[in-house]
Amino acid sequence: DYVFLPVYLENKAKDTRRHYCYYTQYLPSLTSLAAGGKNSTILTPVLRYLYTTFHTKMQLYRMLKPITRRSIGFLEISQAYDHALNAENEAKRQLKIHFRKQLEKRGTDGLGVVFLGRPYNVLAKSMNCGIPEIFNSLEVDTYYQDMLSYSDEDLVRIKPLLKELHWQYAANILEAAEVVAQMERLYPVYI
Repeated sequence: DYVFLPVYLENKAKDTRRHYCYYTQYLPSLTSLAAGGKNSTILTPVLRYLYTTFHTKMQLYRMLKPITRRSIGFLEISQAYDHALNAENEAKRQLKIHFRKQLEKRGTDGLGVVFLGRPYNVLAKSMNCGIPEIFNSLEVDTYYQDMLSYSDEDLVRIKPLLKELHWQYAANILEAAEVVAQMERLYPVYI
C-alpha cells in the first residue's frame, strides 16, 4: 500500500504567483524521509508549481510506472489526470450552485456564517475545535469559503493588498472575507 501525499509549492494564476504554506510545501517530503526516504511508501509528486500540466503528468507517470501491478502508459495517466481535474472542477461548481440555492431558500430569514481558513484547519474536526458544530447547534446556516462565487470586480477594494500577498491561502481567505462582508445576513468566521 502507498500513501499519496503530493507537494504543493506555489500557484501561478494570471499575473500572480502565490506560495502554499509551509505545511503543504514541506510536510510531504519530511514525512517521506521519516518513513524511509526513497524506499518509502509515501508518494510525493510535485503537483503545484510553475511547471505546465505536462510536467505534472510526467511526474505522476514516473512515480506510478514502477509500482503498478500492470503496465501503464503516459496517455492513460494523462487522461486520468484530466478526468480528475474535470471532476474537481465539477464538484466545485456544484458547491457554488448549492450555496446559491441555499441562500435563495433562506431568503431574508436567519443568519449564516462562512468559515474562512486554510482547508486543513477548517475542515478537519481535529483542527477546528468543533466550531462548525457549535454554529449548527445554534441553527445558524454554515458554509465554507470554497462555496462562494465572485469576480475580480468584487475584489476591487482589496486588490492593492492582494497584490502584496505571496501566500495562496491568505489571499483566498481575504478574498472570501471581502465577498462575505458585502452580503447581507452572512458573516465571515475565521478558523
